[in-house]
Amino acid sequence: MLENNKNAATISARARTITDPAGRKKRVISEADAADLADAMDIHLGQVYAMALENGIWPLRYLRNSDTLSPSDQLRLAQSRVAVIGAGGLGGYVLTLLARVGIGSLVIVDPEAFEETNLNRQVFATLDSLGENKAFGAARALAGINPAVEIASFPERLTPVNAAALISGVHVAVDALDNIDSRRVLQAAAEKNRIPMVHGAIAGFTGQIMTVFPGEAGILQIYGKPDNDHNQGQGPSPEDLLGVLAVTPALVGTFQAMEVIKILLDRKEIVNSRMLAADLETGRIDFFQF
Repeated sequence: MLENNKNAATISARARTITDPAGRKKRVISEADAADLADAMDIHLGQVYAMALENGIWPLRYLRNSDTLSPSDQLRLAQSRVAVIGAGGLGGYVLTLLARVGIGSLVIVDPEAFEETNLNRQVFATLDSLGENKAFGAARALAGINPAVEIASFPERLTPVNAAALISGVHVAVDALDNIDSRRVLQAAAEKNRIPMVHGAIAGFTGQIMTVFPGEAGILQIYGKPDNDHNQGQGPSPEDLLGVLAVTPALVGTFQAMEVIKILLDRKEIVNSRMLAADLETGRIDFFQF
């Protein structure tokens, strides 16, 4: 307790008062000062930011969040842990947005490596990352975006055996997968761990989003149960047939990230017990009630 008080006092001493773009006075701490303190205290940068927020001091990188989020909101995000299953098209956008908004801890699961055909749409697919595992590549890129985020990367395929363990201890799981079987596995694991899952799927210019809370039928209302599949595991997916341009995962990933934020901050209008369907080509967004 005394050590925490000492650290808080040290952080407060390094903070400064600035005038924000709207002309208001706010106490802030810069990334450089916070990083120096993290080294001196032998703690993670995210912990420095959490202590700063507890004392009403805004990390300068989150200052533009402050008109929408309160310090307690930002602190709650900093104390949250989110798992994103899939670090490709959807997952790349979700991870980038969650890291920038200030989620404190991210779990990334993806067994695949970046390949040349990913370059058209996947945030972390670059000429330098080709051949690299997506979970590790995403973690490397995110460290350059926000080093205050703690990241755990797992280059594993989600299975009924490992799913519950991979998302153990997280507050929300995000479905950024590309096949129905794995989505069902993730929903079952989220149900077992009693956490919400945010589903997303894309194909062509269209996408869909649904949040599933424990006890809800969720994506089974969309895809049915496994024993209802007549062609399970056969044929190309809608994404394979229609392709995907970068605009589609960008939009759907943004909706998914917003669902995560609303869940963590207990905001209203969460998309559950219904599905949001978006068509970018026509500019339509519709809700389907189950």
